[in-house]
Amino acid sequence: MNRILQPIATTFVLYFLCFSFLSAQAQDFEFAPNPPKASTDTVKKNKNVINSMQGMVMKFSPTGKHIDTAYIYRPKPQWMVRLNGNIQQTGVKFYNDMHADFYEGNAPSTEKLDARIKIKMEEKVHYQMGVAAGWGGLSLGVNWEIGRKSAEKNTSMYLAFKRTFYGAQVYYHNIKQKPNGTAWVAIDSEETGHIETGGIEAESDYAASLKEVVADAYYAFNRKRFAYTAVYSGNVVQRRSAGSWMLGAKYMWAKVNYDDKDDFSQAGYQQITGFTVQQGSIGGGYSYNLVALHHNPTGVHEKGLRNLTFNVTAMPMLTFLNSITTHRRVFDHDDDGNVLNTYTDKKEHSWGKIHLNYVAYVGGIFSFNRYSLRLEGHYNFFKFRHKNHNDNIETADKSRLEVNTKSHGNIYDWGVVMKFTVRL
Repeated sequence: MNRILQPIATTFVLYFLCFSFLSAQAQDFEFAPNPPKASTDTVKKNKNVINSMQGMVMKFSPTGKHIDTAYIYRPKPQWMVRLNGNIQQTGVKFYNDMHADFYEGNAPSTEKLDARIKIKMEEKVHYQMGVAAGWGGLSLGVNWEIGRKSAEKNTSMYLAFKRTFYGAQVYYHNIKQKPNGTAWVAIDSEETGHIETGGIEAESDYAASLKEVVADAYYAFNRKRFAYTAVYSGNVVQRRSAGSWMLGAKYMWAKVNYDDKDDFSQAGYQQITGFTVQQGSIGGGYSYNLVALHHNPTGVHEKGLRNLTFNVTAMPMLTFLNSITTHRRVFDHDDDGNVLNTYTDKKEHSWGKIHLNYVAYVGGIFSFNRYSLRLEGHYNFFKFRHKNHNDNIETADKSRLEVNTKSHGNIYDWGVVMKFTVRL
């Protein structure tokens, strides 16, 4: 429990110190005597630089068109500084199911084998701290891990452009971690009867890699009274509760590679050494902003502003583009059906059926003067399936082994983020 509470407590302490410092600076700024005036040339040069920078990023700020000001308050676009802390995890689960029947001549099957092997690779639940700066709806920042190490390698990048009723974001994640697996085996034969073993767990000695790219976009139909970014960006304020039907699109590309020396992760009949998944989804849902508290600003720097808003977004999506490419070892057999040590690498591509994926977001924001404290969470879940394999292996004595295998799995990621923002 201490491992969980300590990073959270550290985050709150940093927020408190940052808030105290900025509050003191704001007071000093309000009551300090006027500084000496700079020369006219210096003032003009500084204004030109500032105007050029603001002009470049102004296009990324909400324009205010089509907004009902009784429902949405839009502060003047300005620079923002943000401190954030988050908890997150990404992983992949891969299942390899096999059913085999052994026949002697034309006689009924005398032996049956059922087996399932689950290979799971995920980063440990970990904590990050970060800082960011931005203007309006565009921001740029950097995060770093605190506490225990999440994986042997962990790299992530994030780019987002969000307006009140539409936006898009791209996320890249690359982890390298040792997978672990669980096996279940059941054997039925005339000699031994039914034998079943399950829950056999082990960890690989070699790290596998997962590279993931997720891009998504959203559109809110009630753009006049509903601001999606009121909670998830903080560049506007929702004055009254409102909701909107949403349209969303998502694309996911992921590649998993197991180490060539890793017989553990390649266990199972198919001997899969890696796979690539692509999915494209379109869906719709509903998003609602619940305003629990709101007081309009009464002075400069949003002085007097008080707002507490919560958001819930649920968006099931139909996956139309669903493909998987696998790389597997195909071992050679001799005339008696015995497996040899030689093999060939085989690449296979298959298309999956249309299926349902899930996307959900929850969040809340408390704004006070020119400060805001935001808490949000997300959950993504992608399913994939490879085509079934049916293999017949015949031996010289007319014995026959029929093997049916199928592979499926899921890729998932979730996170909880807390952000403290100051408008300069």
